[in-house]
Amino acid sequence: MTRFPSIYLTLLGVVAMLVTACNDDKEEPYDYSNPLRNSVMVSAFSLQADDSILTNLDSVFFTIDLDHSLIFNADSLPKGTRVNRLIPVISLPALKKAEITMPSSTGADTVVNYLTNSTDSIDFSRGYVKLYLQSLNEEVECTYTIYVNVHKMNPDSLAWGDAAWAAIPSAASDGSKAVKIDDKVYIFAESANGVSRSATDNLTGNIWATEQVTLPAGARLESLTACSSALYILDSDNALHTSADLGSTWSATGATMSHIYGVFSDKLIGVEPQSDGSYLHVTYPASVTSAVSPDCPVSGTSQTVTYTSEWSTEPMMILVGGRRADGSLTGDCWAFDGNEWAPSSITPMAAIEGAVMVPYFAYSQKSDWTLTKRSILLAMGGRKASGEVNSTVYISYDRGVHWSVAPTSMQLPADIPALYGASALVQSKLITSRAAYSGWNPLQLKPLAPWYVPMSTASSRASEPITEWDCPYIYIIGGHKADGTYSEQIYRAVINRLMFKPIQ
Repeated sequence: MTRFPSIYLTLLGVVAMLVTACNDDKEEPYDYSNPLRNSVMVSAFSLQADDSILTNLDSVFFTIDLDHSLIFNADSLPKGTRVNRLIPVISLPALKKAEITMPSSTGADTVVNYLTNSTDSIDFSRGYVKLYLQSLNEEVECTYTIYVNVHKMNPDSLAWGDAAWAAIPSAASDGSKAVKIDDKVYIFAESANGVSRSATDNLTGNIWATEQVTLPAGARLESLTACSSALYILDSDNALHTSADLGSTWSATGATMSHIYGVFSDKLIGVEPQSDGSYLHVTYPASVTSAVSPDCPVSGTSQTVTYTSEWSTEPMMILVGGRRADGSLTGDCWAFDGNEWAPSSITPMAAIEGAVMVPYFAYSQKSDWTLTKRSILLAMGGRKASGEVNSTVYISYDRGVHWSVAPTSMQLPADIPALYGASALVQSKLITSRAAYSGWNPLQLKPLAPWYVPMSTASSRASEPITEWDCPYIYIIGGHKADGTYSEQIYRAVINRLMFKPIQ
């Protein structure tokens, strides 16, 4: 009888451990230098081209996770892609066996010998298939689980997810205004008991520090505007006041404005009425004045958004909607480059005053399966000339040049009321499966809720798996309801795509 030295017995023991531990999530990381393990290693995986199923199907990237014997496409195929007749292209070493098992709901699984029938189509529609490999010497074997992930919903459709509301941290029965300075949010709320200022650097956690403050006599809270180092507010006589201590004390500037558009290059931008009924564009500190065009709004505009582009060397400030000097409403965007004002819309949205406009994101997918992040503008709320509060969400993919009604899935959830004169901002929330956020109450989404099925997820070969990431949420704060009363709530929502775990 042949006797094996102890070193061979040790190697046989290692082989036995590999056979039994190949699919054990608790095993040590893959040893790429181990020739025994490499004898059952999948080195490449793709799908055979088939334009009748999907253009560029053969370019879909698959991750091979050797540590956990998983093969999967981290970026899922578009919703509705048929995966019941796909031909896998697998790079393998010389093997004794390579068998693909397709599960069946009846228990009669189908097994395909990949070594002899590599062009057979495989049914991935039941979620996964198993690939069993046995080394040429029959001493090492491993079973891979293969997923062809398909989105259960359209990730690039603009659909709300995780919508919720919370109460403004103090009574706001007579109005409120939210401003953002650096990463901190301040809500000034007015009621019969006076004005309170609530501050937080953690909107997600709903943690606020609140104290009473005093505004200038006759202050119009809706005009409150923040620069990087000061707050500004108008009173009932159009006098401009400023505060360098976040609203605790105020002083008159000597300047007058009837409406504040926003801030551009840390200067306050607004309009000043003239005795003849016309208006001037003005700044504070003063530097530029110009006559306001009859088509340009002088009140009721959205908050401003400032951006730079590849077509200009200077930043541009834009706003949308508002009321003109003659009392008519507009749905145009107007732009300011620091010197001149001009209308920038070719296709305006509906004529509205008191809407909110926020910069946000959407994604488009190229034919090579790479995603391009696109900047968009969303406008919502506001009041029409009839006095009806607008409940339609508008979208622009080109910085306000063209506006259109956003997709049905992007219209606000029924539980978020139509508001005018609200404040809106975008702030990132840390997404983590372990996080708990108090004070937020979930809202019922539109009928798209059945779409909202989590993607099947699989681990990757990253040394430290992603467990948390920043997700930009839209917050709508305060404003007037259709009956004229003030909203004392904060609403938040996010586009579904942005909630997906980032690809590693």
